[in-house]
Amino acid sequence: MSAVLGVSVGSSAVRMARPDVASRRGPGGVEAFQRQVIATVPHRAEETAAQSIGVLLAQGGETVGATGVAYATQRQADAMQQAMARQRLHNYQLIPASTAAIVRLEATGELYDFRTLVLYDLGSSGLTVSVVDRTSGRCWPPSAAPRSRATTSTG
Repeated sequence: MSAVLGVSVGSSAVRMARPDVASRRGPGGVEAFQRQVIATVPHRAEETAAQSIGVLLAQGGETVGATGVAYATQRQADAMQQAMARQRLHNYQLIPASTAAIVRLEATGELYDFRTLVLYDLGSSGLTVSVVDRTSGRCWPPSAAPRSRATTSTG
């Protein structure tokens, strides 16, 4: 059986999550996840993320069929793509952080019928706020917009 590895890269930590093999469902029927947090050093978060993904994939165990890496800015996406290339990792998708958050909330049923969402990310380097219209897919600020197609690297 294969699993999906989700990765979020912040300025102070890399967070990885994948479905928990032992207990597929947690409280309320929501899928349970194994989570791991790795502290980063300043200006090396993308490198730490790529190295951590490489180590996790090399460990074996449950097969990871897909890896999704959420990014906040185009600069971070570019840095992540370069770091993944240095680690010779090619089977992944870069996904805007707002898109990742919305997909997660939709999957768990937490969005109900809300059409407008306010997403915020309070991290160690500051606060980012995005407003998303689910019907049109429009986002403010535009740089945080969910995209219909994620950036993919196939090697």
